[in-house]
Amino acid sequence: MRSCIDCGDVIVGRSDKKFCSGHCRSAFYYDKFEVIHLSHGQLYRSFIETEEFC
Repeated sequence: MRSCIDCGDVIVGRSDKKFCSGHCRSAFYYDKFEVIHLSHGQLYRSFIETEEFC
């Protein structure tokens, strides 16, 4: 039996599925690329801080 990459539950459906649900798929990719996810506020503060030093 195939199991979900994120939570380990049994996968039902297509033979090439990797995740049991859309939630698991989103959670897996969010955790994998967590460094990329910066909020607009974090980017703005970073821009202001670097502008002060230039």
